[in-house]
Amino acid sequence: MPYIQLNDLELYYEEYGKGETVLFLHSHFSRGVIAFEGQINAFSARYRCLFPDFRGHGKTKSKSLEWNSRIIADDMASFIDALKLKSVHLVGYSCGAYVGCYLVAKYPCKVKSLTTIGGGAFPRPEGATNYLPEIVNAQFAEEMNIRHFEAHNGDWKTYLRMTVADWQSHPSLTDNEWSNIKCPVLFINGENDPFGTCAELLQKVPHANSFEVKDAGHRPHFPNEQANDVNKMIFEFLDNIKINIIGCCGHDCSRCITYLATIKNDDTLRKQSQQFYKTMFGLDIPLDEVNCLGCQSNNVFKLCKNCPFTKCASERKIAECSECVEYPCNALAEYQEKYVNKCNQVTRDCGNGINE
Repeated sequence: MPYIQLNDLELYYEEYGKGETVLFLHSHFSRGVIAFEGQINAFSARYRCLFPDFRGHGKTKSKSLEWNSRIIADDMASFIDALKLKSVHLVGYSCGAYVGCYLVAKYPCKVKSLTTIGGGAFPRPEGATNYLPEIVNAQFAEEMNIRHFEAHNGDWKTYLRMTVADWQSHPSLTDNEWSNIKCPVLFINGENDPFGTCAELLQKVPHANSFEVKDAGHRPHFPNEQANDVNKMIFEFLDNIKINIIGCCGHDCSRCITYLATIKNDDTLRKQSQQFYKTMFGLDIPLDEVNCLGCQSNNVFKLCKNCPFTKCASERKIAECSECVEYPCNALAEYQEKYVNKCNQVTRDCGNGINE
């Protein structure tokens, strides 16, 4: 499996499958493929899956043994760039969940969606010191020495101290950082997870989806727990992202400047969309309200929340107007002629990830 040079880092990763790229972010004490043993086969059948070993972990090499979750988030941004990927889906477990949050908050243009498993909204340092090198038993010490030998060159004691320090300090996102997470999000936690809850995460990212796994703890995605249920929920979430960007009326949200501004957290695009609504309809919409994740998502632009076509489709129990026996009705035909895929949209690929 390949290595890739990232500044001072010789990062090791494994790759499986083809399709849209999903970047898997592992937990403390683990490695990429170990933390997601229950996902490799299922996801690689549908997606291109990347499983890197973080700085300080596994087979990834660096002269410096220092690391923390924020540094790793920067490494992952560089990894995405080095592979010449515009953006990826993220799936992060435990420490990887924190890394994913930092990555989305700082580099929103690089992330299509974020799924966290076993994440939390604040640090929970309880129990961390039980993993200091002076305290762990010989069997665990030997396991960490072997698993991460190429990363720490036999200095497993420094590795454990760095892990304990990271455990005690993260996640530590500011309110501004939490508010910068605007892409589609899925939070997954076991109902007995001691390190976080869906409820606390939803307070930080209200537009997110959530899945509380019954009778599960911190690692519900493991093969010996409820991997199939967790995988199914993530697949549905990723599938719905594709569905949500097509409105009932046929509007292609993926070309809408308001949608692009939201997923990229780009205020320049927000101002462009804001000006459109002022010029077209005489509306003064505050910049922080110019957000939308698609017509059929749970984070809809304020002007579209009472869309008569969405309401009509819901009443008729159909997914979109094109399924209606009356399609297109006079009201829809008139609306499509004036607005659908004609206003506040981009039209051509400029090679920078934004269609203009």
